[in-house]
Amino acid sequence: MTAVEFLEMMQIKNGSLSKTDFKIAKEMEKGQIIDAIIISEKEHIIQGNVYPPQFVVDKAKKYYNETFTN
Repeated sequence: MTAVEFLEMMQIKNGSLSKTDFKIAKEMEKGQIIDAIIISEKEHIIQGNVYPPQFVVDKAKKYYNETFTN
């Protein structure tokens, strides 16, 4: 489920959205962005540019923090 789908479901279920709903959605979105970066990095690993898995995760989190947080 995407963050947008989660918010839509909560809106339909509760008739409104709470701050908690938005916090949950933001965390979901963060996870989805980090997962997408990790998947793209796996393409490099498959092509022979092998990185330690933790490096890939750290790189994805760093990108997210630099791009999507203040």
